[in-house]
Amino acid sequence: MIAVILALGAAVAWGAADFLGGLKSRAIATIVVVAFGQATGLVLVAAVVAARGDEPPAARFFVYAALAGVTGAVGIGALYRGLAVGAMSIVAPVTATGAVIPVVFGVGTGERPTGLQGAGLALALGGVVLAARQQGGGDVRGRVAAGVGLALLAALGIGSFLVALDAASEGGVAWALLAQRSVCLGLVLAAAAGARPNTRVS
Repeated sequence: MIAVILALGAAVAWGAADFLGGLKSRAIATIVVVAFGQATGLVLVAAVVAARGDEPPAARFFVYAALAGVTGAVGIGALYRGLAVGAMSIVAPVTATGAVIPVVFGVGTGERPTGLQGAGLALALGGVVLAARQQGGGDVRGRVAAGVGLALLAALGIGSFLVALDAASEGGVAWALLAQRSVCLGLVLAAAAGARPNTRVS
């Protein structure tokens, strides 16, 4: 039961982040929004690690966390950019199908979903195809809605992030998040330094 409650809480938090991040990405550069979000999270996680005083885990867990940082940076960046250029009602659900990646990984490592869960995955993938179609008059065959490509990249990045973070969390959740955020923020700041984004609110 606790797992379900935590999952629902995570869904609410992700949904709020999607909305607020996408909204702000339409006013200022996406990379600035991502950097602010990652920096805020890093400060909070660092405070938790300091308060708990846990010993750092083995080096291999930091490798997993670094991988989560890389894939997370790609996923979040693509998501926020997709929300900025496309319809939120399309980009966010398509991105959410990244949850299929941990399921596929789990099946590959010996887990077996129920028939109902398998049907749910099939429906989710079918929903991506339907949501990606461009609506409107005229001949629109072969066209996809704006932001769908970025949403698919975000799904791949976030799904891979979940797999890597799960492995890193076996060495301690707080340390995994601290390392992941540090790597992600470092990548985002490096990209921002090269891109020199406009930070003014339009």
